[in-house]
Amino acid sequence: MQQPYHQLLEKQIANTLSGAQKYDPAVQQLLKLVDQAYRNFDTEQKLTERAFQECEKEYQNILHNLQLQNNPPVGKEIERCRCWARSQGGRYYRA
Repeated sequence: MQQPYHQLLEKQIANTLSGAQKYDPAVQQLLKLVDQAYRNFDTEQKLTERAFQECEKEYQNILHNLQLQNNPPVGKEIERCRCWARSQGGRYYRA
Protein backbone atom coordinates (compact mmCIF):
# COMPACT_ATOMS: atom_id res chain seq x y z
CA MET A 1 0.00 0.00 0.00
CA GLN A 2 1.25 3.46 -0.95
CA GLN A 3 2.26 5.64 2.00
CA PRO A 4 0.36 8.95 1.88
CA TYR A 5 2.24 11.77 0.24
CA HIS A 6 3.20 14.97 1.96
CA GLN A 7 0.07 16.95 2.90
CA LEU A 8 0.81 19.77 0.46
CA LEU A 9 1.54 17.33 -2.36
CA GLU A 10 -1.73 15.50 -1.67
CA LYS A 11 -3.62 18.76 -2.16
CA GLN A 12 -1.71 19.53 -5.35
CA ILE A 13 -2.42 16.05 -6.73
CA ALA A 14 -6.12 16.39 -5.94
CA ASN A 15 -6.26 19.76 -7.73
CA THR A 16 -4.28 18.83 -10.87
CA LEU A 17 -4.18 15.12 -11.69
CA SER A 18 -6.96 12.95 -13.03
CA GLY A 19 -7.46 9.40 -11.74
CA ALA A 20 -5.61 7.84 -14.68
CA GLN A 21 -2.68 10.26 -14.40
CA LYS A 22 -2.17 9.42 -10.75
CA TYR A 23 -1.39 5.79 -11.60
CA ASP A 24 0.96 6.41 -14.52
CA PRO A 25 4.36 4.89 -13.53
CA ALA A 26 6.29 7.96 -14.69
CA VAL A 27 4.00 10.26 -12.70
CA GLN A 28 4.29 7.97 -9.66
CA GLN A 29 8.09 8.19 -9.83
CA LEU A 30 7.93 11.99 -10.09
CA LEU A 31 5.48 12.17 -7.17
CA LYS A 32 7.83 10.07 -5.01
CA LEU A 33 10.70 12.45 -5.74
CA VAL A 34 8.61 15.55 -5.05
CA ASP A 35 7.26 13.98 -1.87
CA GLN A 36 10.79 13.27 -0.64
CA ALA A 37 11.86 16.84 -1.45
CA TYR A 38 8.93 18.23 0.57
CA ARG A 39 9.74 15.95 3.51
CA ASN A 40 13.43 16.89 3.38
CA PHE A 41 12.48 20.57 3.40
CA ASP A 42 10.25 20.08 6.45
CA THR A 43 13.03 18.23 8.27
CA GLU A 44 15.58 20.93 7.47
CA GLN A 45 13.16 23.64 8.54
CA LYS A 46 12.59 21.92 11.91
CA LEU A 47 16.33 21.54 12.43
CA THR A 48 16.89 25.19 11.57
CA GLU A 49 14.15 26.31 13.96
CA ARG A 50 15.62 24.17 16.74
CA ALA A 51 19.10 25.59 16.13
CA PHE A 52 17.69 29.11 16.18
CA GLN A 53 15.92 28.43 19.49
CA GLU A 54 19.16 27.12 21.02
CA CYS A 55 21.08 30.17 19.76
CA GLU A 56 18.39 32.45 21.17
CA LYS A 57 18.65 30.76 24.59
CA GLU A 58 22.43 31.11 24.53
CA TYR A 59 22.16 34.75 23.47
CA GLN A 60 19.67 35.52 26.26
CA ASN A 61 21.95 33.82 28.80
CA ILE A 62 24.98 35.82 27.64
CA LEU A 63 22.96 39.04 27.64
CA HIS A 64 21.72 38.35 31.16
CA ASN A 65 25.26 37.69 32.39
CA LEU A 66 26.54 40.89 30.77
CA GLN A 67 23.74 42.88 32.35
CA LEU A 68 24.64 41.47 35.76
CA GLN A 69 28.29 42.41 35.21
CA ASN A 70 27.45 45.95 34.11
CA ASN A 71 24.61 46.50 36.58
CA PRO A 72 25.33 44.67 39.81
CA PRO A 73 22.35 43.96 42.01
CA VAL A 74 21.19 46.99 43.98
CA GLY A 75 22.02 45.41 47.34
CA LYS A 76 25.70 45.09 46.48
CA GLU A 77 25.76 48.64 45.19
CA ILE A 78 24.20 49.98 48.38
CA GLU A 79 26.68 48.04 50.50
CA ARG A 80 29.55 49.42 48.47
CA CYS A 81 28.25 52.97 49.07
CA ARG A 82 27.94 52.29 52.79
CA CYS A 83 31.52 51.04 52.93
CA TRP A 84 32.69 54.16 51.17
CA ALA A 85 30.67 56.37 53.53
CA ARG A 86 32.18 54.61 56.57
CA SER A 87 35.65 55.07 55.16
CA GLN A 88 35.09 58.84 55.12
CA GLY A 89 35.29 59.00 58.91
CA GLY A 90 31.59 59.13 59.59
CA ARG A 91 30.96 62.39 57.77
CA TYR A 92 28.53 60.70 55.38
CA TYR A 93 27.37 57.69 57.35
CA ARG A 94 24.87 57.29 60.14
CA ALA A 95 23.91 53.75 61.14
